[in-house]
Amino acid sequence: MRLALVSTVVLAAVMAVPAAAQPALDRVLGNAPGGLPLTISGQWPQLVGNISRAAGVPMGVESADLSLVPPLGTTLTGLTLRDALDTLAREAGYQWREMDGVIVLRPRRAWTALSHPLDVEMEPVRLDEAIAQQALAVACAVLGANETALMPERRRFSVAFPGGRVIDFLNAAVRAHGALAWSFARTRQNGPGFPFTVTLSSGSSGVGWGVPGVPPASPPDLQRILARKAVPADPPENVLDRPVGLGVHDLPLRLHGIHESGLRDLATAARVPMGLEKVEGRPLIFSEGFVATGAPLRLVLDALVAIDPRYEWRLLDSVVVLRPRTAWDDPANPLAARANAVRLLDEPIGKLAGLAERVLGGERPSQDFPDSRLVWLDLAPGTALDLLCALARAHGDLVWAFEELEPEDEKITGLGHRLWWLAGGTGRGTPVR
Repeated sequence: MRLALVSTVVLAAVMAVPAAAQPALDRVLGNAPGGLPLTISGQWPQLVGNISRAAGVPMGVESADLSLVPPLGTTLTGLTLRDALDTLAREAGYQWREMDGVIVLRPRRAWTALSHPLDVEMEPVRLDEAIAQQALAVACAVLGANETALMPERRRFSVAFPGGRVIDFLNAAVRAHGALAWSFARTRQNGPGFPFTVTLSSGSSGVGWGVPGVPPASPPDLQRILARKAVPADPPENVLDRPVGLGVHDLPLRLHGIHESGLRDLATAARVPMGLEKVEGRPLIFSEGFVATGAPLRLVLDALVAIDPRYEWRLLDSVVVLRPRTAWDDPANPLAARANAVRLLDEPIGKLAGLAERVLGGERPSQDFPDSRLVWLDLAPGTALDLLCALARAHGDLVWAFEELEPEDEKITGLGHRLWWLAGGTGRGTPVR
């Protein structure tokens, strides 16, 4: 009777590297975006942007020229941030300093120059839920530019700048954003009015704009500039109200109960990452199934736990997780194991998967993760469940599943559980404790 009611209701509706504890300067630099070693290459904005992302530290650089000085090719991966900065300063003849949490690298003489564009005074300005192109526009306006480029970077941040120098404003902006680096450089083509370039970079991508380097005759209206470069925030979406899309082969998605492959298809159709901790024993199946396509995700999840009431679903920061009802408040549950803080910047998602497997006692984390996309994760200390959800959230449509091993497999491995990763049409399971 319950199953018939579920089907009727649904058919009617249709019709997520431990580093946080380390001092910033002692952090070891990983690879550049794409997995290649981080080397001295390219131009200053891209290099400092990559170092900033690799270390998770806001940075700024003033260069005597946009191009880098030789020798190029020095590998920075594996060095601490302090050693990498010393290497850069030595090779370029520069000096670095830490300014209230921002690492700034400049030619030695620039630190003591009597008159410098970065020392131009600017009035107080407040950025509320701003994006990078607004901060760039403000800095460039103070240095005499009438217009600036648009930027694809869309992370929002807020900062109340009390007034001070341009360099102080740039530091405040990248510090508040958390993943930006600024660059100020003398351009080679010293065209009239544009002898300098100001750049904001996120990783290897960034946007620069030419500036005269002196304040305009009339003080710019900074609030008006902010408004002109603003981009409306997307309205918040409740993923639970999102209609479920089509299943594989563009056919209506029909679900029969709670199991890994069904949740993988549901996660793909709803464009929502998911996780599953399986109950002991066989899944309860509704043989006729029900069509999920077109129904709100919330209603589909309610239908699934009506089919198998041993489960309870919850939304954990945009990740749908189904677990045995008793598991949610069980401090002895394996997913309650403590996990350290994690900081991964533009790393293959398989690296984070291996970390999660080690937290759960996996002895030989597998290297053949079914997806190669790069992710960025900065996670505070928590539990194994927090780490699994953070991995799924960083991926976007990943499903993880945690289950007890069959007695035969437990005998062979000496472990009690298996952790599954399901992405698209592929998957992988690894024994854990």
